[in-house]
Amino acid sequence: MTRHTTPPRIAEWLVSLVAAPEQSATIAGDLLEEFSGLVARSGTAPARRWYWRQSVRTIGHLLRGQLRQAPATIVAFAIGGFLLYVLVERALQMSAEAAVAHTRVYHLTSAVPFWHAVDTIGRYVLPVVVGWTIARAARGREMMAVLSVGITYTTWMLAIYTTMLLATSGLAQIHVPNFSMTALFCPPDSGPPHLGSVTNTLRMLRYTLISWWFPTIVLLSIGAAIRRATASGWIRTTQ
Repeated sequence: MTRHTTPPRIAEWLVSLVAAPEQSATIAGDLLEEFSGLVARSGTAPARRWYWRQSVRTIGHLLRGQLRQAPATIVAFAIGGFLLYVLVERALQMSAEAAVAHTRVYHLTSAVPFWHAVDTIGRYVLPVVVGWTIARAARGREMMAVLSVGITYTTWMLAIYTTMLLATSGLAQIHVPNFSMTALFCPPDSGPPHLGSVTNTLRMLRYTLISWWFPTIVLLSIGAAIRRATASGWIRTTQ
């Protein structure tokens, strides 16, 4: 095959990340066989579109299969990874607050670059730590594990903002604990800035989801890196 008649490399790569090591070669071979037949019958462009569609369906099927095969394990990774993320995030937040309260950090630098550095650590370093820990523990389900952590954390954030909207609208008062870095911008003793305005709440939700997009990408990237390193033999797994 020439470069123009090979399957999309990114689609191949994504399927290989999700497939179990013993399934990966078989799935890739089946997709390649179908792709080659479509190229001969319909041309390269339709075949490549088909390959992308089939890859997405295959990834969804593999993820559902992993969840059905070991639901308790996936739930344990989701909850454990979420709690680990909250723990390390809270530790970073408390450390930063303690540094401000008990040291002369603002004599060395102003508040803006200091908290920008804290935010950068929260966005990029913490998901690396959590992603590495969860992916190394998953052994064969790396992507499902880090994805479940991302989904759990996102669900938690949406639950927090749902309670904010209910409170702002005067419909209900429901408390969902918030230990995340967003608390830095909304100290409990000063009152949340969304009060009295649904628009402000939705604006802050949009900001939070955009901010969470970067850590999610880092989480998935670390899971993918561990998956590829394990499959290539760079990282040995113990049975």
